[in-house]
Amino acid sequence: MPSDKATQLAYLDSHESQHHRVYGRKDWIEAALARIGYDFNMLQLERNNMTSILQLFERDKVDLEDCIQHMKDAARQRNERLSHQIEDLEVRFAVREYK
Repeated sequence: MPSDKATQLAYLDSHESQHHRVYGRKDWIEAALARIGYDFNMLQLERNNMTSILQLFERDKVDLEDCIQHMKDAARQRNERLSHQIEDLEVRFAVREYK
């Protein structure tokens, strides 16, 4: 440490100023790191939400595909049943015409 009083005060002021700059910078860096951590956590949360939405979409897509297939099967069965009923009616009508 310097020997005369004015130099000592200047040194202490300089040292204190440097000390505050270091801690000010440290605080700024900690705040920046905290913000980065927060942003990263928000991105992870958003990714998890998107994954959940995608899983729901895939499940709903499968459910929709199953529903469409069920409707196609029901329509095919109904068409077959109606075709048989029409054939039966044609036979009955032909028998009536023949009599």
